[in-house]
Amino acid sequence: MNIKRPIIIAPAGNMEKLKVACLYGADGVYFGGSKFNLRYASENLSDAEIIEAVKFAHSKNVRCYALLNSYMNDSDIKELPGFIENLAVAGVDGVIVSDIGVMKFIRKYPEIKIILSTQKSCLNAESAMFWKENGVSRIVLGREISIDEAFEIKEIADIEIEMFVHGAMCMSMSGECLISNYTTGRDANRGGCSHACRFMYKLSNENSSVRNTFMSSKDLNGLNCIPQFFKNNIDALKIEGRMKSPLYLATLVKTYKEAISDYQNNSSNWTSSKYFEETDKIRHRPYTEGFLRSSKNEDTIYLEPEYKNNEVNSYNYAGIVLDVLADNKIAVLAKDRFCKADLIEVLTFSGKNISMDSRDLYDVKENKIEYSKPNSIVIMQGSENIRKFNIVRAKAKRKENNI
Repeated sequence: MNIKRPIIIAPAGNMEKLKVACLYGADGVYFGGSKFNLRYASENLSDAEIIEAVKFAHSKNVRCYALLNSYMNDSDIKELPGFIENLAVAGVDGVIVSDIGVMKFIRKYPEIKIILSTQKSCLNAESAMFWKENGVSRIVLGREISIDEAFEIKEIADIEIEMFVHGAMCMSMSGECLISNYTTGRDANRGGCSHACRFMYKLSNENSSVRNTFMSSKDLNGLNCIPQFFKNNIDALKIEGRMKSPLYLATLVKTYKEAISDYQNNSSNWTSSKYFEETDKIRHRPYTEGFLRSSKNEDTIYLEPEYKNNEVNSYNYAGIVLDVLADNKIAVLAKDRFCKADLIEVLTFSGKNISMDSRDLYDVKENKIEYSKPNSIVIMQGSENIRKFNIVRAKAKRKENNI
């Protein structure tokens, strides 16, 4: 089936996550630098790391997009030219921007693509044409837009369109929320969002009261919409989650890459069920399609404590393969406790994952151990298909009092 496929844009909250995203099949990665982005709580990348990151990503034929999507005052602007110069020297492919004043500085570097952030809430073709006239070449549409509406904007404005396909969702119009500012004094539009919409609130009237998370949204999952993304010629699909784990990232990049490739190669026999089996293995709120195919309604509200529904199905981030040793043994940097009796799997970069059940664990001195300790190195017997930087996951245990 000779049709254009949408590219996958993955989050890279630090250097490790960037490498994971590239190796598991992302077409592009987006990351923040030391300033001017909306995830100050994320580790982000230093100036030196950005140079290393771009070099690594380009060696894997992966494009790099730097985030400059916070709203800036004049004191910020004074520091901006030097920061953008560093991005240009590093060779980033594009910059994701919210502030029109920032675009003026980026236009000095024609090799850097300007991408409009979802924070700017572009929701119609007239707005898209305005941004195109001001140097924007791709627009990350607000999550309030359906795939059909995105197609109309693309056709009229003749501009590349990027849409969110998976991850956490804001309860407000993109870029318009002030709840964090009001409740905690942390500015969501300058990188300090406290996620106050996830808090438990009490609602009362004369007769009764209820306490729940009535402003919290379910998580977006666009797997069922892949045929519509193809049909409507959407250019790029974005995964949310710079602060999520490498397990989250590897699972989603690999799953969406395979789902999109399988649909491209055999659309007539394509179904989404087997891919949902994988996305259910990461911790998540209940899934919704949000606005992708219809208007958002009360069914998208998540009224339970965080992740309560998903503890039985999800896996823990057990570790990452540091090296493949002689006789296919592997050295794993443990990120959580796991033992021989656990259900352990290695996520390969492509194809079937590898079960590691009932395999003995050893420390670096070749002493047999009962369980791993976080940040220790564990030696296990692997197989010929395991590679450095493969992610290892272990079956999560049910928690008696999860909140």
